[in-house]
Amino acid sequence: MADRAEELHAVFIANAVSDDDIRKMTHENAMRWYSFDPFSHVSREESTVGALRKRSEGHDVSVMSRSTRVRTPDEKLEGFRKRARRAMAAEQR
Repeated sequence: MADRAEELHAVFIANAVSDDDIRKMTHENAMRWYSFDPFSHVSREESTVGALRKRSEGHDVSVMSRSTRVRTPDEKLEGFRKRARRAMAAEQR
């Protein structure tokens, strides 16, 4: 996948495609198609790389295959509870 992205980026550069047009052709188009506004969840100011890295401190963000790690029933239950708490908090906003 990364190779294809790099190829596409090279085509954009070779054809002097502007950053605005690149955004329109890639993620902005997908967000519009699916009526998704990422900034309705997190403000634009809180969505910078630095802000998101700071927000993720203390969380395990390593890549791990789901098929090789066995979660205990307690871990599964806690995961469900966390998602439920997040959903309830989002509804109260």
